[in-house]
Amino acid sequence: MYGYVKRGLDIVLSILFLILFSPLLLVVMLVLTVTTRGKPFFKQQRAGRYSKPFYIYKFRTMVVEAPPHMPTSDFNNANHYITKFGHFLRNFSIDELPQLWNVLKGDMSFIGPRPVILREAELLRERQKRGADRVRPGITGVAQLHGRDLVDLEHKARYDAYYASHFGFLLDFNIFFATIWCVFTRRGMSEKGQQKGQ
Repeated sequence: MYGYVKRGLDIVLSILFLILFSPLLLVVMLVLTVTTRGKPFFKQQRAGRYSKPFYIYKFRTMVVEAPPHMPTSDFNNANHYITKFGHFLRNFSIDELPQLWNVLKGDMSFIGPRPVILREAELLRERQKRGADRVRPGITGVAQLHGRDLVDLEHKARYDAYYASHFGFLLDFNIFFATIWCVFTRRGMSEKGQQKGQ
């Protein structure tokens, strides 16, 4: 039953936040258009519910020459590819705002396991084995509250599986507001460990 309520909340809140953040979205889009080559938006295939691929949308934070289909943790020198404005966007998770469109479309939810890049086969297998891909991926989730970018593969899969088995209104409520605290304090953030694309 909560699954239907959760989807309804995702639709209402994504529309509300898209309207609320529209001035910021426009400003960022204009700055990226002027300061970077390529499109201001970056899309990348990720694994969604039941591991079905979908395209996630983000603001571009890397130069267009950066490899497009790998997590930042696989880069030898991530800072070499991230633009100055991109660092700012990542520091405050502003680059994630276009995912509100993914939430509205139904590819994602506000709360759920972070969608995995397709080439991270080992993590995908661990998630599938533990049933963590039964729910829609989220903008934030349990793993983001336990180290965010510093969580190893096994623990990510465990946290994601825990959410898939226990998700409900109270858990989502706690994750939502705890995430706001993590963003402002930058707790658990590590550029080397980030799973972000461009």
